Amino acid sequence: MAVTMLAVASRIRFGTWAFWGYPDRIEYCGRRYYGGGADVAGTPSSLSRRGAGHAEWKRIDRTYVGRPIYAAVDDPEGSVCTMSLYIPHGHRKYRSYGLSGGP
Repeated sequence: MAVTMLAVASRIRFGTWAFWGYPDRIEYCGRRYYGGGADVAGTPSSLSRRGAGHAEWKRIDRTYVGRPIYAAVDDPEGSVCTMSLYIPHGHRKYRSYGLSGGP
C-alpha cells in the first residue's frame, strides 16, 4: 500500500509513477521545469555563473528517494527565480531541467 501511495504522489508531483527514478517535471517558484535536456558537467559555482547577476546555489527540494534538487537562484522575489534546475547524476554531473515557456 505504501509503495502505491508513493507512486501516486510521485505521478502528481513529478509527473512519473517511478518514484525511485528522476522526475519528468519539477514545480518551483510558481513555474514548471521539464527534464529531457542533456546532462551537464560542472561544479555548483560553475553552474551558478550561468545565470545573470549573483546567483546563489541552493537546494530547493528533494525527490521521494532523497535526491537533492538544486537551483542557481538569482532573484527569489522576481517573476522567474531561475532558468534551470539540477539533480546530481554522478561525479560532477547533473541532470538539468529547463523552464517551460518564457519568463
